[in-house]
Amino acid sequence: LAEDAAFEILVNATPLGREAGAPLPDVPAGAWGRARLAVDLNYAPLVTAFLQAARRAGARTLNGLGMLIHQACLGAAWLIDRDPAAAESYEEDFWRAAREVVAGSDPWTLERKA
Repeated sequence: LAEDAAFEILVNATPLGREAGAPLPDVPAGAWGRARLAVDLNYAPLVTAFLQAARRAGARTLNGLGMLIHQACLGAAWLIDRDPAAAESYEEDFWRAAREVVAGSDPWTLERKA
């Protein structure tokens, strides 16, 4: 990214930031303050260092869990129904399962809290 680039959304589509202490993607320091939305396609941990940096700079954030859910719905529709139009019928179940996995978990590791 150029130091003076004009944009409203920053997207991390790399594996960087999946582990605590991992380096951030190479984003110029000034870019964080210009972004209104930061999206990290990683979904574990739920809150990555990339998203934390964006929040500190005042951007809204979104992790990759929604994308994972939608991919799962489409995959199930193709596999079970052989019809991609059926994907929406799986959404509620997949979101329920995701909430059960995440509930009571550490957002960095998704391991159950004691």
